[in-house]
Amino acid sequence: MDYQAERLGVIVDLAEQSMDIVQRFSNDPIGAGNIQTATGPIKNLKQVSADIKSDGEAVIDVAVTELIDTLKTDTTISALVVGLSDAQALAGQSADRAELAAEYATAMGKIYASTAIGLLPENTLSGQYFGVISPAATDDVIVYLNNAGVALDTGKRYSSGEVAKQLESGQFIKLGMV
Repeated sequence: MDYQAERLGVIVDLAEQSMDIVQRFSNDPIGAGNIQTATGPIKNLKQVSADIKSDGEAVIDVAVTELIDTLKTDTTISALVVGLSDAQALAGQSADRAELAAEYATAMGKIYASTAIGLLPENTLSGQYFGVISPAATDDVIVYLNNAGVALDTGKRYSSGEVAKQLESGQFIKLGMV
């Protein structure tokens, strides 16, 4: 019986550590240091969002620089039109990616202890996604959709560390967001 009580204590400790990591990921300010996890340090949500914004701005800067270089070397009217169209398309794609990343980061920043808390009107509105820590002894976050006040399980499960790493690396395809 002592073994079971000890095991339960270990599980409770791990759950508390996981909840602390998720809370820090969601709530730490941008100037906070990295969050230490069992698999290594991760950035918090605000740091990841700032990186995404910075990356989007860098892509736009590169596209504009390349367009200017092209315009300096090829001054025909058709080349100008093609160059402007390409730059506009690239800037649009970059903006779309940055917007999608920001939306996903915002949705996954809404991680709650239960679906009841996630469905509260001050937390999510109908059509918005939110995460709930799995009641199992894992680091999983279950993704739900607020469907007119009902928590609809999307079938997606992510380890809290995996979510942070994927957001940090910009690999939204792996998270099913592209």
